[in-house]
Amino acid sequence: APTMLADLALLIWIPISLGLALTLRPPLAATLILLGGHLLLPVGRSFDLPGVPAVDRERLALLCAFVFLVGLRPARLRIGGPSGAALLALGGLLVAGALATGLGNASPLRYGPLVVPGMTLYDSVSFATMQLLDLVLPALLGFSLFRRPRELRELLALMVVAGVLYVPLVLLEVRLSPQIHRLLYGYHQHSFEQTLRFGGWRPMVLMEHGLALGLFLASCVVAALGLWRARLRIARVPMLLPAAGLGGVLVLCKSLGAIVLSALLAPVAVLLRPLPQLAAALAIAAAVLAYPVLRATDVFPTGPLTALAGRIDPDRAQSLAFRFENEDRLLAKAGERPLLGWGSFGRNRIFDPETGDDVTATDGFWIIRLGSQGLIGFVGAFGLILAPIALAVLHARRLRELRDAVVVGAVALIAALHAADQIPNGFLASFHVFLAGALAGACSGPGDEGPDDGAQPSRRVRTHSR
Repeated sequence: APTMLADLALLIWIPISLGLALTLRPPLAATLILLGGHLLLPVGRSFDLPGVPAVDRERLALLCAFVFLVGLRPARLRIGGPSGAALLALGGLLVAGALATGLGNASPLRYGPLVVPGMTLYDSVSFATMQLLDLVLPALLGFSLFRRPRELRELLALMVVAGVLYVPLVLLEVRLSPQIHRLLYGYHQHSFEQTLRFGGWRPMVLMEHGLALGLFLASCVVAALGLWRARLRIARVPMLLPAAGLGGVLVLCKSLGAIVLSALLAPVAVLLRPLPQLAAALAIAAAVLAYPVLRATDVFPTGPLTALAGRIDPDRAQSLAFRFENEDRLLAKAGERPLLGWGSFGRNRIFDPETGDDVTATDGFWIIRLGSQGLIGFVGAFGLILAPIALAVLHARRLRELRDAVVVGAVALIAALHAADQIPNGFLASFHVFLAGALAGACSGPGDEGPDDGAQPSRRVRTHSR
């Protein structure tokens, strides 16, 4: 059972967030509030308030950032122009689609002795509110607060610093097994059986799964390489050092997907100029959006990938084949309601018609989204993450400084990395969507001229040019 310390940690984050909002510039404060909540607060605990979805660590950090930053400095709330209109349209599509999904799934489903309830009007509104909190609000917050490409430098720097500070904890769990969350908050945040991989421990630290930790460290590697290409240092440390160290620790985490993605994107971040980097990120975005079509038409090479995984580890091949088999079955059910999906309560899953047993496993965020909210939900959710990459490409030629273009390219690669990881996994966090929104806001802002509206002079993350 969770200890009181877990709930206390969530409550303490509220005054900490207020202090950050009062003392730091809005982009820096928001990044610290969201990233800190993602990395430090307890997993699996939430406050169940009447009339709203449960407030867990992700939603708590997001609401703190939004209320304190927008409430204290309303001048920062800027959602205008074509880019802002595009994000608002995607957000509106997502929320309206969720409401329509709930209203269209009012009938219960029966599988032998099991009855999966239909969605009431209350459930529909709650379902739509979840999309607003988890996807729409973080994207719009990032878009509103980041107005210049140079502000993205601090975002990358904070990611690298957070990754470096996480390294000792990761190494401790690699050696002793994942125990930090249990020791601090009184319980394991995930099944302990899944922490043993390749004859060693897969660390989690204070994240919900070892896969989520791998995704974070892979992002930090790309962030460090982006700062190195931009000739920026943190405390006069050349960024190749943390990039190499974080890459080595990522390998120890034994998260194969994150390792492969970082291995593919690291050369892109190091060798290509900003425009080709943005083109690579846009190609990844297009592949992610096309994945459901490729799977549904049996074009995606599931067989060769399973055979390749078998050369690395037979267990991985078996796991991958199991994943593809489940995706095929879930895709078939999603095809029965392709536009709006099956809604909540696990209605998108497959149950035995006689026993009522759940006979599928839903791993990837994409198949969960497609099954529960249909094509509208899929396009709305992934659009909020991937549209900023397209917007960055459109605005890239406005960037007058090469350093700014390099930083924009690095953030676009990280956004593409986050989206690509949602194909095999389902660990999308508010910070991931916030980062995508920040990319769109920084690229579509007024440039480097003029005052920073609504901001006040305050501390910066120290980045030095080489």
